[in-house]
Amino acid sequence: MTKAVRGCEISVEINDISSNTIDVSIINNGTPFSVAVVSEDGRTEYFSDGDFAGRDSFGVEEDTNLLIYTLEDQTRYQLNVSGIGCGTIRESNVAANGKFIPAYEVTSAARGCQISVEIVDVSELTIQFGSGGLSSAQGTFSISVNGSEAREYSLSDLQFGVTGVYSLNDSIEVSYEIDYRVDSESELVAFKGCDDTVAEPIGGAGRTIAYSLSFSLRGPCNGILIIGDDGSGIVTNTAPWIVIEGAATMMLNVGETWNDPGALVLDDEDGDLTANVIVTNPVDSSTPGSYTMEYRVTDSGGLTSTVTRNVIVVQPLATGAVRIAAGQVMELPIVNTSLVAPDGSMLVVPASATAASINVTAVTPGGGGFITVWPCGVERPLASNLNYVAGDVVPNGVIAPIGSNGKVCFYSLSDTDLVVDVAGWFEGDAFVGATPLRLVDTRETSRVTPVETLVLKVADINANTATGVATIIPFDVGAVALNVTVVSPDSAGFVTVYPCDVERPLASNVNYVAGQIVPNGVIAPVSANGEVCVYSLANTDIVADLAGWFPGNAFTAATPQRLVDTRNGTGGQQGKLMPNGQLSVPVRDAILSVAGNSAQVPQSATAAALNVTIVNPEGSGFATVWPCSAARPLASNLNFVSGQVVANNVIAPIGDQGNVCFYSSTPSHIIVDIAGYFSGESGNQFMGSTPKRFIDSRSGLGPAPQ
Repeated sequence: MTKAVRGCEISVEINDISSNTIDVSIINNGTPFSVAVVSEDGRTEYFSDGDFAGRDSFGVEEDTNLLIYTLEDQTRYQLNVSGIGCGTIRESNVAANGKFIPAYEVTSAARGCQISVEIVDVSELTIQFGSGGLSSAQGTFSISVNGSEAREYSLSDLQFGVTGVYSLNDSIEVSYEIDYRVDSESELVAFKGCDDTVAEPIGGAGRTIAYSLSFSLRGPCNGILIIGDDGSGIVTNTAPWIVIEGAATMMLNVGETWNDPGALVLDDEDGDLTANVIVTNPVDSSTPGSYTMEYRVTDSGGLTSTVTRNVIVVQPLATGAVRIAAGQVMELPIVNTSLVAPDGSMLVVPASATAASINVTAVTPGGGGFITVWPCGVERPLASNLNYVAGDVVPNGVIAPIGSNGKVCFYSLSDTDLVVDVAGWFEGDAFVGATPLRLVDTRETSRVTPVETLVLKVADINANTATGVATIIPFDVGAVALNVTVVSPDSAGFVTVYPCDVERPLASNVNYVAGQIVPNGVIAPVSANGEVCVYSLANTDIVADLAGWFPGNAFTAATPQRLVDTRNGTGGQQGKLMPNGQLSVPVRDAILSVAGNSAQVPQSATAAALNVTIVNPEGSGFATVWPCSAARPLASNLNFVSGQVVANNVIAPIGDQGNVCFYSSTPSHIIVDIAGYFSGESGNQFMGSTPKRFIDSRSGLGPAPQ
């Protein structure tokens, strides 16, 4: 600026020029969009969602024409454009990408105009069909989409709303019939669709009137008023609204007093009818079982409402367990105890259960010996499920036949603490439990060598059921439950158990080092001629006991197959399983070899027969296997010390998403082999659960030994 001379007068005017612009704001939930701004001289400027990082609007000069549209999929996205203080806003079209697409035109927008652009995803349009004054009228209501078969509801469903998800341009037809009481002066108000289509009467007789309407979805719709009245004379009586207090399913231990939380009742005409509820209460807290209570109420107009509650009376877990002395027996009740399904629902072991899937662990025994598991009510058999030495911690998976008194028995040759986890049960023909039967003890004949595979005849032989009844194992049995024990091998190695009519698979069932005595439970597929083969990498003695067999379709046996080996990345993870994580393994849809043919584990599979091996853990610890849809339970399937190779048989319930999860308390490699899967129908199946601890003599959980 030059110097001002004497007498100069300076005038300064401050003008707000912000109102000379048009403000365009975008309401967007992440949907891609493009906005074209066309000025009066024909220049076009494009804006996209990327231009709006850190802001939600832009300004343009006044008296500008705007064309606003999206370049995205027009069958999925639509724009809604509105304005405050603007010129004319109307729907239009614009040529883009070689076609005409819907657009909004804003003509000569005035100074200070505020335009709002909303981008809407119309690929899934939700309509909630609701009700007005006749919400509890008697009748039916149906919806048909694009000419499909109509889906029918009761009019009472509309009290809570019936929600549907539809696509743009769907053709929707609604029809309904109403049974009502009406004065001569009353009228039914209009029934409107999303596009204000009004329902038309289509007939009816007596107190019943029928209506229908149809419309096409052109964009989002906030709902349809299906039933209403003008309030001038329709007389209705709504049924009472009844709801139980507390949970719909409740559990009660045997001997506890049942305190019914009751039910609450409200009625539009009669008010609070809670005192009028009639309760049918069959609960007998002295007898385990499932009981259905009914709550019923009737209003002054004769309408009745009911609701039910399921009360499950269960056998509580016993207490008083102490360390088992040498030669003592512990009797564990299984029937009528409670478990939790992989989806979190409550389960009760029924009286029809034939066997339980358990994991048994001997903890720091005072000397060498073994544990035998068998059905209570029959004489203890010559068989073993675990073998141990002094100070050991040894687990084993056992399919334990349940005795006629609903219990499973445990015997220990030496004093030891005992831990038992339960992960489900078998019922019907899914599994026939046997009084354990010794099939072979090579200490009485000759040792198994790598060049002489041991062949076991397991079909068409004599056996005793869990109740002691003599029977014959069917010649066409698909699989058997064995306990295989390696005794004093010459060197480190492994044992593989497989059907004799297939090539020996890459899998293992028992891992050992020189001089050990190592048992493991095995679900062994049987060859067509009724045989099972046992291979050992090193010279060793083998003891094999039969625990039962699978005669029906509930278990599908497969040639053992490796699912996971973290040493080489099989199954997806390469590197040790760390204690701050877990390994989720897909089981459903896995491809197995069944009877020589490829077969996929179906979505109906409830559990898998696995052999889980921990390799070279970095310290002492344990591993847990459970369905991934549940939280990791307080349970263990394997126990180990640093550097060991430890295997165990696990019947692993499958989570809702089809996966089984694995956890190790110490960094360890893990190997998982699968030998089949369980499915079936109610009453004839394996019912898997999240593992639950039933015995831990270290803390007093479980029955006292005798």
